[in-house]
Amino acid sequence: MTVKTAYTLYASVFTAWISTPAYYTFLPLFMTEDIETSKFLSSLAFSITPFAEVPAMLYLGSLSDRIGRRKVIALCLAAYP
Repeated sequence: MTVKTAYTLYASVFTAWISTPAYYTFLPLFMTEDIETSKFLSSLAFSITPFAEVPAMLYLGSLSDRIGRRKVIALCLAAYP
């Protein structure tokens, strides 16, 4: 791994690490106040997330074993919102 690649990876992980708490903090507020969804739907959207993450982790783990972890990490970073 080159130094440039390592710095790019570190910057991507740092950005994800910083933005995730903001996502979980401000998105429910945005959903309820700006787009006027109910508090129930906002809560439901965030309570379903862990149930979607567990099967994704299992699938991506087995995919990583088959095609290599770097390709799976690149796919996940590309798909990150």
